[in-house]
Amino acid sequence: MPGNGASDAVSSLDVSRGRRHAWPMSGDDEFRQIQQVIERLIVRYPLVPPDDIARAVHGVYRRFATSRVRDFVPLLVEKAVKRELSEPTILDSVLPPAIPDVGR
Repeated sequence: MPGNGASDAVSSLDVSRGRRHAWPMSGDDEFRQIQQVIERLIVRYPLVPPDDIARAVHGVYRRFATSRVRDFVPLLVEKAVKRELSEPTILDSVLPPAIPDVGR
């Protein structure tokens, strides 16, 4: 029987045999983890509007809609969105314009 900790969503320790068994992630677990991804990215990228981060996460998440193995979807979504948000063109569009240095 799986536990209710975050790491238990992927596997649980069978103490009687000392082995790990994979438990499939439920849809509720996956949804909760996607929400946590959004929260972490909002903290990591404070200059990006939270709605833009949520939109990016949900857009990448939709790419995995037909994936049969779901255990790593939240991790893959987070990595893809971090990569997108780290591209200079993305950050340039949300950063305030630089103040020109007027001969001091």
